[in-house]
Amino acid sequence: MQRKRFIVRFMDIKKAIELAGGRQAVSEKCGVTNQAIQLWLSNGRLPLSEITGKSNHARVIAEMAAGNGHNIDPIDLCPGALQYMQQPDSEAA
Repeated sequence: MQRKRFIVRFMDIKKAIELAGGRQAVSEKCGVTNQAIQLWLSNGRLPLSEITGKSNHARVIAEMAAGNGHNIDPIDLCPGALQYMQQPDSEAA
């Protein structure tokens, strides 16, 4: 059984936040503090709750960026979630 192959693209979280309208706008829309945003920037990634599906900050940031005319794929902001998205190809019957 083969696994699907994905082209992995990563977007810098700092750049994504800028495209979405900045730290303050993102913190308000995501319902987190400015300190949380700073932690994301320091770690270079969104929180692990994105991977487990307990938060949807990547989607919110992508939607905000789209509203500003920028195209961001949420999965580019949370590459760790790829492991949950990769499903084996179904074998031909």
